[in-house]
Amino acid sequence: MSDIDNVRAVTCPSCGARVQMAGDKYQTTCKYCGRLLERPRPAPPVVTPTIIQTPMYTAPETIEVHTGRWGLFSIVLTLILLGAAGIGIYAALQSSGITDLSQITSAFNPLRASAPALIISGGDSGQLDALIYTYDTSKDARFLSYVDGSSHAVRWQTDPLGKDTYRVPMAASGKLVYAMDKTRVMALNRQTGQVAWEASVSDELPYSCYNDCLRVVGQRVVVLAKDGGLYGLDAQSGRVVWNTHLKSTPDQLYLVNDQIAVFDQPDKAVVLSIIDPADGSERQTLKPICSGSSSSFTDDPSLNSPVLVDPDQKSLYILFGFFNSCVQRWDAATGRMTWNASIEDASFASGFGPRSMLSGGTIYVANENQLVTISMADGKWRKLIDDPNYEFTPLAAQDGVLITRAKRTRGTTRFEMWGVDTTTGKQVWQHPFTGSEPLDEPDRKAGLIEEGESAWTAHLTPKGLVVVQAMAQPHQLSVETLNPANGVSSGQTPVPLTGIVGDFYSVPDVVGWTNDTSWLVVEGRLYALNLANSTLVYSWP
Repeated sequence: MSDIDNVRAVTCPSCGARVQMAGDKYQTTCKYCGRLLERPRPAPPVVTPTIIQTPMYTAPETIEVHTGRWGLFSIVLTLILLGAAGIGIYAALQSSGITDLSQITSAFNPLRASAPALIISGGDSGQLDALIYTYDTSKDARFLSYVDGSSHAVRWQTDPLGKDTYRVPMAASGKLVYAMDKTRVMALNRQTGQVAWEASVSDELPYSCYNDCLRVVGQRVVVLAKDGGLYGLDAQSGRVVWNTHLKSTPDQLYLVNDQIAVFDQPDKAVVLSIIDPADGSERQTLKPICSGSSSSFTDDPSLNSPVLVDPDQKSLYILFGFFNSCVQRWDAATGRMTWNASIEDASFASGFGPRSMLSGGTIYVANENQLVTISMADGKWRKLIDDPNYEFTPLAAQDGVLITRAKRTRGTTRFEMWGVDTTTGKQVWQHPFTGSEPLDEPDRKAGLIEEGESAWTAHLTPKGLVVVQAMAQPHQLSVETLNPANGVSSGQTPVPLTGIVGDFYSVPDVVGWTNDTSWLVVEGRLYALNLANSTLVYSWP
């Protein structure tokens, strides 16, 4: 058997997953949390020297050996070496931002937080609670921890989850939180953690649709399973009110006008079904077809075509096509198409597909080197950016300026942030990230953040466009606010990441943004970063 056939399994220290690694490989990335994993390389073969026996010399009895002085010297030397080692460890901890005993204890805490986490309104206190997937490295156990937003203490923890449960979909509504352990759906009391009910479905959730395929809609918990099973459970009792098996296996659930929208393929064509979550009845069946002047072929959507929902929840927009590329607006109540925009010289079926967003009555769609705008009212479109040297991902729009991520594809890859005039398409400002990669898809940085490296994320807030960068040596977050109108920076404010030991750490996970707070998981800890004053509100564990 070759080394390649001799597959090994290693345990991820961040999420506890068992990850397979070929026998001739010593590094890989955890497919569940993105951490770089390494296993020890084999030691070189030990060469046993040939020993030649010679007659042993016996000292005369008159020779005396005095050991007392040398014994004392050995003890003193050992104490000096131990002291030097202690000083070295202390210096290493200080360089990592650890200065007191509590931080040292935290650095070696066996509990590890992992994304995704659910950030929930704390009710009357106005604070935000967190439901976190947790891995106990000392017990090889996985469970959910509910962290109180006011005291920052664990309010409750669930019983251990399944050994192979590495990601847990979560949702919340009223006094209950909902989670899934493989095929087991459970409702937990927010105050006590007591199990209110449990139910089973036919399969676990699609990997790419964890939180979006567990939805609370009115009095129903709707679950889309990996095998195409679609369930409506009573939110208070867990009773299966209705269930059906789709003809195909989509990996997304959408909400529109308090209805469920899901792709299916009952025959050759893919359709979008609008389903009433109360009883599972199909209210509408949308049959999008895209045709254009660039090809004699027609296209229908794929099972993972992007769908955007209008802010008024009455309409949805479907982006699809390979030979032809279309954006279509459909009325969710009547099931009728309102308009069709056929986009020339574009394909919505490549790579990550179109990267899109809604803002101010306009749809922004980027596909490779182009970015187009489409009127939500009538479907009129125009090309805003066409640059063969860049790929674009629209992020936000404000006061006539589109903020877009730009990836330079010609020459050395570099990521930038652009401000673009939404009328003329001209670049208003540019903010480069030299040697830094995104924390968000597409092109999310993987592996580790080492000295000289960083990774960033950005979010538009009332204060401005806030950019958060994770850096190593020293381990810290850098907070910077850009003026969306002109890109002028307020300067970078460092925020030390205390409790991280070593020269590097795993790439952080962005949990989400709430008002003036950024939530990240860094090296097994959940951090809440206040963007208003650039301080860590708390970290757990």
